Amino acid sequence: MSQAFVDTWAWVALVDKKDSDHEKAKSANKKLLDQGYSFVTTNFVFSETVTILRYRVSYAAAIKYRQMLNEMVDGGLVKLVRITEAHEKEAWQIFEKYNDQDFSYLITQMQNRGRSLLKGIQRKFIGENFCRS
Repeated sequence: MSQAFVDTWAWVALVDKKDSDHEKAKSANKKLLDQGYSFVTTNFVFSETVTILRYRVSYAAAIKYRQMLNEMVDGGLVKLVRITEAHEKEAWQIFEKYNDQDFSYLITQMQNRGRSLLKGIQRKFIGENFCRS
């Protein structure tokens, strides 16, 4: 099964119906599900998403997001990767070493975790303009 990385903006846009990218996120989500993808996100993304939803939308929206994510994880649709301090240190070394590469620190962490998602992320998200710069 192919995997797609889900970053903060996508979770926020999916939950917040007033977000300017809400329809785009719904469409991308449906398209990836229809193509048999499962999703990967991180504890860092979770933390950032909950905070944004709490302050931009509501406390209830943040709670609902956590419940939705728990259901998706329990159902095998989402893998929640927990980035550790050791992963952070290794990712930072990679980030510094490859300053000519156009990827984020978070994607460096995911690549470093051995998920080999970088090419898929670039093709599915960056290549189709689903990521914000």
